[in-house]
Amino acid sequence: MTIKQDARGRGIRLTYEKNGKRVRKTESRLIKEIRDHDESIINRRAKQTKGMILMCKSIMSALGGNAAPSKKVNTPFMTPRTSPVRPKAPAPPPPPPPPPIKKMNAKASFLNALKKDPKFLKAKKNLN
Repeated sequence: MTIKQDARGRGIRLTYEKNGKRVRKTESRLIKEIRDHDESIINRRAKQTKGMILMCKSIMSALGGNAAPSKKVNTPFMTPRTSPVRPKAPAPPPPPPPPPIKKMNAKASFLNALKKDPKFLKAKKNLN
């Protein structure tokens, strides 16, 4: 049986509408829809079965039957977690912004450079 025939048998449409036109679905998309369809049927039947079991238990307890306490059985739909979920630690605060750069005017920077220059220091000593 091909994928298209399988999808048709389950009542899944083989096309979808895109920009106002009918377009064929890809095989991967059809496979995904078939899988989702099957899972929904299984889930529905599991819920119905669970409801039936609960109803039978309530009838047995109402009639006074000695119904043994049932153990909780792990089903594929109720698998226990392997490890506890830990909440994530909050992100650290962002670093503080860098200090503002002090702008010096051209005249002050030129004078500072001159003061550091050894020739200027010798000339200044000679003037005194």
